[in-house]
Amino acid sequence: EPSREELAKAQEEVAAQRESQQKAEEDLQRARDEVATQREKQAKAAQELAEAKAQADTQREEYEEQLVQLKEEQKKKELDLQAAIAESQAESRLVGALERMSAIEQEMQVAEEDLRAYPLPPYLAEAAATDALLIAVTGASGVGKSAWINAIRKLRDRDIGAAKVGVNETTLEPRMYKFPGKVGLLRRAIGKVSQALSSLSKTGKVEEDNDPIQVGDRVLLRDMGEGI
Repeated sequence: EPSREELAKAQEEVAAQRESQQKAEEDLQRARDEVATQREKQAKAAQELAEAKAQADTQREEYEEQLVQLKEEQKKKELDLQAAIAESQAESRLVGALERMSAIEQEMQVAEEDLRAYPLPPYLAEAAATDALLIAVTGASGVGKSAWINAIRKLRDRDIGAAKVGVNETTLEPRMYKFPGKVGLLRRAIGKVSQALSSLSKTGKVEEDNDPIQVGDRVLLRDMGEGI
């Protein structure tokens, strides 16, 4: 049989083992508690992460909507600016058109006033209705007005239709003289130039023309007095 000392020692060993086992169980429980706490923290962190991602997605959607809205507002501002520029240009053109219209109206008014103050002479009525070039010749008596009119028209003083010449006044009333032929001197000269160029391009030479009015003709006035 074991002695009392051995029994006491065995009991102490059993008590120590129980105490060690209890301590191990407490450590295990503590470890389990820590694991549970860590899991709770991880779950909480995962939840916070999910909430942060959801919040980030929401903010991104809001930013995208704001960006789209800003782009639309910017486009609208650009369109408004273009419309304002177009309106300003239209107003400028309208102002310019109104100014030109006003100037034209003033010119017409002045022309009407001139026409009322200085009515068209009967001898100019027929010529004024055409596109004829009208040249007025004025000057003192005996300076060679009639001679110049005859010379520019290639007429002699005794030819039919020539202006009367003399030292004293021979023309007391205004009178119209026409260039001989169907067209005037300037038109005939231009026509001759065109005809000469056409002939030169086709045949290589200029055809002769018996028309007395030629391009390059000069008018020589003699014995017209000191007034010429």
